[in-house]
Amino acid sequence: MQKYIGCNKEIYACFIDYAKAFDRVHHTEMIRILEKIGIDGKDIRIIAHLYWYQKVAIRSGCDISDFTSIKRGVRQGFVLSPYLFNIYTEFIFRETSKCHGLNIGGRKFNNIRYADYTVLLTENAEDLQLLAEAVNKHSNDAGLEMNVKKTKTMVIIKFPPKAKSNKIKDVLEGKIEGSRPRGRQRRRWIDDITEWTGKDIHQCTVEVQDRAKWKSVSSQPLEQGRHRESS
Repeated sequence: MQKYIGCNKEIYACFIDYAKAFDRVHHTEMIRILEKIGIDGKDIRIIAHLYWYQKVAIRSGCDISDFTSIKRGVRQGFVLSPYLFNIYTEFIFRETSKCHGLNIGGRKFNNIRYADYTVLLTENAEDLQLLAEAVNKHSNDAGLEMNVKKTKTMVIIKFPPKAKSNKIKDVLEGKIEGSRPRGRQRRRWIDDITEWTGKDIHQCTVEVQDRAKWKSVSSQPLEQGRHRESS
């Protein structure tokens, strides 16, 4: 990726968060996938015994419910769980392997994964949108659900002049919302506003007269640096 950025190419990334990822793995489907990829039968039987014969009951006061079988979910903290989840989701990403991605060394890459951590990678926002929609569809088919609120996007670029130009415009037009981060030094906060707008704090005060727009200027996001979020 460093070489990709070194060629002044943008990388659009989407950080996927699956809601209760490990809890949504269906045991029957997981065993079917293990058989399909050629895992040894003895290993499959061991894994099946770990999951297929679990039972649970709920206790409330002195009362205990009937026991019922657990039919989905891999164990949190279990050494095999990240690998089982990776295998479970492998077929999701095989279905999207032909979607747009990054061309590196003559090969196409459109995702990086470990356990329930997944990053989608493309060269532009339109391709990222299409890829995310395809992944969401196949994830739903497998019983997984993308957490929209925690799924974030980011653009990685070597030199972001457009980002800075747009940010200045957004600050002056009052489009940036939020507040100064707690604990942030006032001097650094003012310096960052000056850096983004090219104006000192007094010029900004004069230029942005009404209270709402001044709040927008003072709440400039300060963590973005060389990265800007893709809408």
